[in-house]
Formats: sequence, C-alpha cells, structure tokens
Amino acid sequence: MTLEDILEHCGFKTAFEFIYHHFTQDEWLDLLEYYVNNDYSDELYHLIEEVAEEQYEFVDYEALKDDENNAKYDEHRDRRNE
Repeated sequence: MTLEDILEHCGFKTAFEFIYHHFTQDEWLDLLEYYVNNDYSDELYHLIEEVAEEQYEFVDYEALKDDENNAKYDEHRDRRNE
C-alpha cells in the first residue's frame, strides 16, 4: 500500500492536507525543525544563502574565487585552442 492509498482512504489528496488537519502548531514546528536540520540538499543551502545575501549582506568569497579561476581557465583554454 502506498502513501497515496492511505491518504485517499482517509479522504485527503496530499500529505500536506493530512498533516495540516491533524498536527498542532508545535507539532508543525517540530516537523519543520527535523526536516530543516536533516536536509542536506542544495535546495535548503540555496534558500539560506539567498536570505543571508539579502538580509545579512553575505558574500561567498570562495564561490567568487572559483568563478574567477574558472574564467581564467576558460580564457587560457580558449587561447590554447586557437
């Protein structure tokens, strides 16, 4: 049996609807905390990076250096291939 089967049996279309209907605000926050603290995907990284840039003037100097090095490498490669 799939999650969709269970949700459909209970009268819900999505897991969000089910959780929204049954969880308290504290349970929602606990769930959010768990997933945020255990999510190592690029989505969370980029979300936090974006907020840090907008709200805290964060600058990723390592990425800038990598971009600069990549540009220099591309320039060198292009000259070598001419």
